[in-house]
Formats: sequence, C-alpha cells, structure tokens
Amino acid sequence: MPLSAEEQRRLAELEEALSADDPDFARSFSRRASATRRSHTGDNALEQRRLRHRRARRRQILIGSVMVLLGLAGVIGGAVLHSGVLGVVGFAIMVVAVGVLLSMPGEGAMLRRNGVRQRELNPESFTARMEERWRRRQSR
Repeated sequence: MPLSAEEQRRLAELEEALSADDPDFARSFSRRASATRRSHTGDNALEQRRLRHRRARRRQILIGSVMVLLGLAGVIGGAVLHSGVLGVVGFAIMVVAVGVLLSMPGEGAMLRRNGVRQRELNPESFTARMEERWRRRQSR
C-alpha cells in the first residue's frame, strides 16, 4: 500500500532530521544512497580508510589461519615422526598465529587511533525532537 502525500512528507522530514543529527547512523541504513551521493570529501576519505582497514584485516585473518594450519601440521608431523623439536616448533607457530588473530584491533579502535572523534550527543537530538512531536500530536 503506497504512502499518502502527508506520510511521505513526514518520512522525508524524519530522514532529513536523522541525517542532520547523525550522518553515520543514517548512512548505515542507506548504503546504496551513500554510495551514490557523496556530499562531503571527508566521508569519502573515511570510507577509503575503512576499506583499506577491512582489506588488511582480511589479509591478516588469512595469514593467521594459514599459520595455525601450518603449526597444526607441524605438531601432527612431530607426533608421527617422533620428533619433539618439530612438534614444539609447530606448537609455537600455532600460539603466535592465534595471538596475532586475537590481537587485531576492531574498526572502531582503528578509527579512534586515526583521530576520528566520537560524535557528542546533542541535548536537542533527533530523539528528543521526535518525542516532542509525539507529545504534541497526542495532546491534539
């Protein structure tokens, strides 16, 4: 069922208020729109940084996983060949690989390290305005 003109107008107002209050949150719900409409050059730089971080993280996960498998092969090979040295080296490789995988920073930590500040909450926030509008509608 299509929206009425009044409902479409209200929806447009909500979308504008949301993107004015918290552009990152609004963009997270509208990936396709944010990919086609770049209004700020800072957004593009931030997206590029996130993309590079994501690629590096995938590469690090792949390398760590291969190292774990290599270490496991070393442990099994050491047990089969009755070689304690090979087993210990394989185990050490596995421990280092798991440590590398567990110590990877999340995307938020990486962004904070690069100087991106968290957005401070505005007392006259989107939620506060929507609550006020709701109260006005209820009192009619």
